[in-house]
Amino acid sequence: MELGLKHLSSQGYTLNVQEIAMLNANLNKLQADEKFGKIFFWGKIFGKGRDYFIAYGLRDQNVEFPSKQFYCATDEKFEFADLPVLTDDDAAKISTFAQDTAFSGEPDSLLFTPVDDDEGAEPEFLTELHRVAYTIQSLNHDTSVVPVDAYVLNDAHQVVEAPDYKGLQYASLSDLASYAHFRPAENVGKLRAMAKDDVDWKNGNFLDRLTSSLPKKSWATRLDAGSSSVHLRSLLWPGYAFYAVAQKSYHGSIYIGHGIRNNDLAFLM
Repeated sequence: MELGLKHLSSQGYTLNVQEIAMLNANLNKLQADEKFGKIFFWGKIFGKGRDYFIAYGLRDQNVEFPSKQFYCATDEKFEFADLPVLTDDDAAKISTFAQDTAFSGEPDSLLFTPVDDDEGAEPEFLTELHRVAYTIQSLNHDTSVVPVDAYVLNDAHQVVEAPDYKGLQYASLSDLASYAHFRPAENVGKLRAMAKDDVDWKNGNFLDRLTSSLPKKSWATRLDAGSSSVHLRSLLWPGYAFYAVAQKSYHGSIYIGHGIRNNDLAFLM
């Protein structure tokens, strides 16, 4: 399984030989078991005892925007399994947990002490694995970078890879307007009004551009003239990086970090 790390290793985003070997074997198994056309390595969250390795596949399910199905493994066995599905109540409660606390690396450790209520309802058991799911959900929303021209809406209004995408021009590599978040747009009505026509709308303008990312100046760019490539780093989520190569259709991203959002960024600008 191609992890795409060679394009980001010069920036310090890499895995050791054993991790790569185990991931290749187990991602191939996950792809076969779950019947994905493609499986993607999302990244690694550091834990004190064990690290969490994350992968995902895309499910289109005949809907407009494909959903990401995430899987998690630790470096104990590298066996990938589903992440917990979070309810809105789960997410709200996890958001009150001290988000600057390092992950322990113990998936079953409890975030909160269970308390029985007066009505005898079952106590909630939210574990660190739920926090991993919450962190991925939050991080995925704030990052998930793709070249804006790499995806289009087809006639059925489904998001698909642009068949004629040949990569960005060198002059566009460091322009944040060339990139977007690969997720449903937050203000579709505003984007639709800005589109010149239906063709303009379908050609990438249905996605939120990185120029609208909040807080402002949350992306750092580094242009490498030698390899005609660019690296984008998230300052909001230290550890997330994206790469693209001029006039090449391939691109990718990875997260290798502590799973802690830089909530002070807005005050540092």
